[in-house]
Amino acid sequence: MIKNLLFLVLGFGVLIGYIPGAQAQYAVKDSFYFMKDDNFFSDDEKDEEAQYIYERCEANPFQKVFYDCSCIAGAFRNERDKEQLVPQSQIFNSLFENKEIGCVNTVEIAGDTFQFCSDFMFYSRPNMKEEEREKYCGCVANRTATNYKKDPELSPQHIQKIRGDALLSCDTQS
Repeated sequence: MIKNLLFLVLGFGVLIGYIPGAQAQYAVKDSFYFMKDDNFFSDDEKDEEAQYIYERCEANPFQKVFYDCSCIAGAFRNERDKEQLVPQSQIFNSLFENKEIGCVNTVEIAGDTFQFCSDFMFYSRPNMKEEEREKYCGCVANRTATNYKKDPELSPQHIQKIRGDALLSCDTQS
């Protein structure tokens, strides 16, 4: 029962915290927009597209917590050098599940998870001492960041599972 309640609250926290609200203000600029109608990417056009990718990542609160957007933009630029005719969305989406590029932002993940955990524990266990809550939430935050880095997938369900597993496994160690 407690496990089901934990996952339900965790799911709402993940979904509410990362609903992309400001995405509508940006005009979609696909790969062809940056080619300037000559079917070839110059270095300046690749740089402009990478800057657009950085801005797109930074505008998404979900992406910017879990990834270093500068790293994503750089990795995108490197991929564009290799593959000029691959659609922007295909490159962009693949970067968020690529363990090798090292763009997972473990510091932000840990900080965000620590805050989530502290808020959750404040209401779910109001009698828990502050130092116990900090120790527990520190464990949850570090475990979530570490496990996400091992298995990055930018989806609320995946993040909910990783956070839920951390909440449960750290609880048994307290």
